[in-house]
Amino acid sequence: MRIALSFLGIFLSFAGFIQGNMNATKGCWNCSQSCDELYHVCNSFFHNNISSTMMECYTTVTIKFCYEAFEVNLTNISQSGQCMWNNIKSSYNNFTLCTETIADCLRIPWPNKFVEDTFVQIHAKYLRDCIMTELSDPPPSIVFALVMTPICLIPIIVVLVVLKTKNGDGAS
Repeated sequence: MRIALSFLGIFLSFAGFIQGNMNATKGCWNCSQSCDELYHVCNSFFHNNISSTMMECYTTVTIKFCYEAFEVNLTNISQSGQCMWNNIKSSYNNFTLCTETIADCLRIPWPNKFVEDTFVQIHAKYLRDCIMTELSDPPPSIVFALVMTPICLIPIIVVLVVLKTKNGDGAS
């Protein structure tokens, strides 16, 4: 019970840390006392439980502080607005920084399988209806010109090189 309450306390104090330090430099995430406390609580709480791992702690903290905030931000944007990068890039960036910050604090690699799966789920849930304009091939005449130009230039260059070196001294 005491460990669970400690974990909850660190959980709540870490929320303030995440929101207050989003603009901190990347090299100092582990310099904070909140990071050390979160690491030690996760390590003791999840390490003492045989069926749990540090990754489970990371998953729990990330969902609570990063994913839920990201979802709130995206639900405040209209469906068509979610397809416009300028509307979601701030939330997307904050989510990325948040997941990376927690991974740094817990000393686990980033990106990891959980983060990759989460981003795939985000794209499937929020961006699946976005129409992507696909690039089309150029007209055949342009492709033909771009392909034939170097093909025709190669024999001309070979002839010039042979004529230039025909005397053997290469000085002519």
